[in-house]
Amino acid sequence: MYQVHFFETYPRRRTLISINKRHTGETNSEFNMRHDWNSLLSDDPEMVFKFYSKEMFPPADTLLKYLLDYVTKFKIKIDYNRNVESIHQDPENFLFTIFTSGSDVYTCKYVVASTGISVLQQFANTIDKADLIEGYDTVSHNPEDYEGKKSFDSRKRKFGV
Repeated sequence: MYQVHFFETYPRRRTLISINKRHTGETNSEFNMRHDWNSLLSDDPEMVFKFYSKEMFPPADTLLKYLLDYVTKFKIKIDYNRNVESIHQDPENFLFTIFTSGSDVYTCKYVVASTGISVLQQFANTIDKADLIEGYDTVSHNPEDYEGKKSFDSRKRKFGV
């Protein structure tokens, strides 16, 4: 079975903040897809997120089911649990070579990188008092923990202090 720990963990409140806009008032499928924040692109009109939930802000587990169904339906090969160490592009053929923390090396024509998790550890040595900073992955969601406290905007990221 698929290893999907990331999507079982994030978002931490387990509710999507992206609107499940099921009805745009238009019949144009291209227009509708541009207003669909949760679906992946495909030529299959049945593989859109609106068929998975009627809620405007669906539970994260609904997105997880959708993603797993998408991978299964389109037989997408995904290597899970890989940390990318570096990416290099060949200036002659424009192919990318991706090096991972293990011994895996991948070559591809396109690279899509997206993440919503904290990369605080990459900046920790450049931020004074970084040991007082918490990232999204560990910060408390209990409002009482923030009573009477202030926040700090580092101009790169927002941190609670």
